[in-house]
Amino acid sequence: MTTTPPPAAHPAAQLAITYTGRRLSLVTPLHGGRSHTTLLAYDTTTGTPVVLKTGGDPLKIHHEARVLTALADLPNTPCPQLVETSRIRLPGSRPPSQPCLVLRHIPGRHPRTRDDYRALGAALALWHTTPTTTLRDFATSPTDLIRPARSYAATTAPHLTQLLDTLVPLHGHRWAEPVLTHGDAGPANTLVNRGRAVLLDCENSALAHPGLDLGRALFLTDLEEPTDQSSSRSSSRIESLLSGYTGHRLLPDRLTQWMAAAGLGIAAWRHAHRARIDVPPPDEALARAEYWARASPF
Repeated sequence: MTTTPPPAAHPAAQLAITYTGRRLSLVTPLHGGRSHTTLLAYDTTTGTPVVLKTGGDPLKIHHEARVLTALADLPNTPCPQLVETSRIRLPGSRPPSQPCLVLRHIPGRHPRTRDDYRALGAALALWHTTPTTTLRDFATSPTDLIRPARSYAATTAPHLTQLLDTLVPLHGHRWAEPVLTHGDAGPANTLVNRGRAVLLDCENSALAHPGLDLGRALFLTDLEEPTDQSSSRSSSRIESLLSGYTGHRLLPDRLTQWMAAAGLGIAAWRHAHRARIDVPPPDEALARAEYWARASPF
């Protein structure tokens, strides 16, 4: 979201007030998901930096609030700390109010080095070792989670639909031994600081198979520099991510197939939002998904 916040709010910063009365001095937009607005702000009462997240699908904002609230009692999960859930009206915005999250600001950077990717792998493994006894409300049907990828494959790459069918339980069945998955794990949703990583934007979290998460994180790492298998830079990042993960948890089986499934899901999302200028075309993700579907397992 940002590396280091400025020492004080800019005197010309805009002011916004949540429905609970928290006054926020809005400083600058931060890198965030394409479906919501994320801003660095200062709590004018305490002077502490916070992150304001609003806009997009209100149900996703509500779901992320529920996830972070549930994880507040499980301090080992590397996720943002929720300060409050409220509603807010941003200056100059048309909607009268929008649901919002106020999160504790996390200094850091997106992964760059091998150590950073190792930290990403460790953070993801910690998500997957989170006790799930009190998180049963986050169970999601496997067919619901994989439906966009399967629908896209059926019309665009029919030869890959069988791959999805081998990974996902039959209709009406649940995942075997599900874990808490982040739902959108990858370098863009990771901040690393002093060798430790935090995963951001858990609005898609669910109890599911760990391969969904790890496959996505690996696929997005590979997609950052989509070259052939001889790319030492891409492979070293993947190796580092896997090393960080295995330091805390065993790898799931059929990992390259999970990477291919993740690629289909990403290609499906890009196809559905292809009219937006900020969304890359789906072809590249589909080509890499097909590559990993043929790759030797690791």
